[in-house]
Amino acid sequence: MKTLVTGGTGFIGSHTVKALEAVGHEAVVFDLPSADVRNPDQVLSAMAACDAWIHLAGLLGTAETCNDPIRTVQTNLVGTLNMLEAADRHKRPGVVISTGNHFMDNPYSITKSAGERFVRMFNTERGTQISVVRARDAYGAGQAIPGPWGSALVRKVIPTFVCGALRGEDLQIYGDGEQVVDMVHVTDVARCLVATAETTEVHGPIAHTLDVGTGTPTTVNDLAKMVIEMTKADVGTRHVPMRSGEAPGRYPPADTSTLGPIGVTADDMMPLSLGLPLTVEWYQYALEPT
Repeated sequence: MKTLVTGGTGFIGSHTVKALEAVGHEAVVFDLPSADVRNPDQVLSAMAACDAWIHLAGLLGTAETCNDPIRTVQTNLVGTLNMLEAADRHKRPGVVISTGNHFMDNPYSITKSAGERFVRMFNTERGTQISVVRARDAYGAGQAIPGPWGSALVRKVIPTFVCGALRGEDLQIYGDGEQVVDMVHVTDVARCLVATAETTEVHGPIAHTLDVGTGTPTTVNDLAKMVIEMTKADVGTRHVPMRSGEAPGRYPPADTSTLGPIGVTADDMMPLSLGLPLTVEWYQYALEPT
């Protein structure tokens, strides 16, 4: 397939492009600054030239988007609607990525969950062929380095913990740290996205949302301990108030049984014990020398 990948230069997007090419598909990257999902004409033109599509473009952040809800809606929701309209017009099968934290009351989660519902509406009312993948807590090589060590504005847990440890700084944990995450390696997310696109192209949309994760729960406190052990850093942890837009509590990990239609099981996922050391090694080289 010649597959359009929106957000194809981003963290998950760049790995998805590699995963497509690894199995013989052609990837067409659609991303800023040259292409914008908020522009319906650009989306229509790009959709017409491809056989299938994977929609990853979006404005990230939980606390960050609370201060910018309008731009978040324009990018994440209107941008997704532009993709759905173009897919309907040109009859192209595709995949929309969503988030495991779809239930939280922040603009990112709200727009992602609304996007899922619009997919269901388009499939039911307009006959589109679109599947939805909820990616849990993706990590791995290439995830942007946040400030003060890098330029990323959104602070993801693994880059923040690893970079802080490598720089000899105590790890900052929001809330009591008992929040549960399901850390899934980005290569597994990319592989599942490609498999979902292939399945959708052949068999039509998968009726349920695919929950991409390992199915293994890890608390943020335990994750911090693992990072400290693997980096051999002489650092501790400190707890700070929860960020706006995030909900404390212990939520279940991914339901990997949902991956049956694409032939993936929990045993196929890279465990954190293997993926985290590889990620730490990448950041050791990626961080600028002090």
